[in-house]
Amino acid sequence: MATAPPVFISTTALHSLITHKSLIRHLQSTLPPLSAAVQSPLRHAHQTSPSSSFLLMPSWSTSPLLPYIGTKLVTHHSNNSTLNLPGVHAVYVLFNSLTGQPLATMDATSSPSTARPACRPSLRCTCLEKRP
Repeated sequence: MATAPPVFISTTALHSLITHKSLIRHLQSTLPPLSAAVQSPLRHAHQTSPSSSFLLMPSWSTSPLLPYIGTKLVTHHSNNSTLNLPGVHAVYVLFNSLTGQPLATMDATSSPSTARPACRPSLRCTCLEKRP
């Protein structure tokens, strides 16, 4: 059986598909019922040279409703400014957890600026709503 090749999602495509508002709505509606099934261990950080590091941020779901494994891979090179390059580069890789097939790769270099501001208030609101 032939399978489709993994999709690559560029930063430009990502920004055209997702707004802060839609991301917050999605997180608020999706995370609470599935949060117990999502496993996100502490990130792994490895020093690759005196001025660079490699980080791995894995996550997966144990729910059949969310059959995915993903990881964000990040490089940090503090000397890149001398080359007129960003110090941080990242990709996110998504797999099907039932078959292990790669589904997508996404440029995640700019995702902290998109995800962090959207996630924090969304998660705070969700947590506050659950307080007695």
